[in-house]
Amino acid sequence: MNTQRIEILLDKFFEGQTSLPEEEELRVFFRQKEIPEKFLPLKDLFIYTGVEATGTKLDVSFDNALFRKIDESNKPAISTYRRIYIYIASGVAATVLLVIGLFNLVDTSIDQRDLETAYNQTKSALIFVSTKLNQGMEPAAKVGKLNEGLQEAEKFSAYEKGMKNLGKISEIYNKPKEILINKNN
Repeated sequence: MNTQRIEILLDKFFEGQTSLPEEEELRVFFRQKEIPEKFLPLKDLFIYTGVEATGTKLDVSFDNALFRKIDESNKPAISTYRRIYIYIASGVAATVLLVIGLFNLVDTSIDQRDLETAYNQTKSALIFVSTKLNQGMEPAAKVGKLNEGLQEAEKFSAYEKGMKNLGKISEIYNKPKEILINKNN
């Protein structure tokens, strides 16, 4: 059999474009004893499809039963109206439970001793935070002294500016000397 024809049929087969007679032609080719080596990996596939094609065929009633089961599985189990009713009922129930829970949490029988205890605990916590904050600020005060030293050092930058200006004056002073030296040369 022509290997070019087989290659064309294989391309069509893997693209899903072959007809039944073309697939049978491929099966006949792969049942031969001598097959080119480049087609050997596909031999088992076409022998299997040949066996499968000659196997028992299911009757039409099986197909009908299968399609009926598929159609039944696609139908919603609960109607839309019932589902909406369930959502609304569960929302109302959750709201009622939330309101009951909030009323139980809010206890209006708070006595004076509980308020005094809460006040004292809050006061002691704030005093503790204040002392720790003050301890943390002591090193920051030392940084302020460092800033004073840096301000003193900035006075030296004024001295540096003066030196740069003096350098410009010396350039002006030396310029006529260079001109005279260049004229003499």
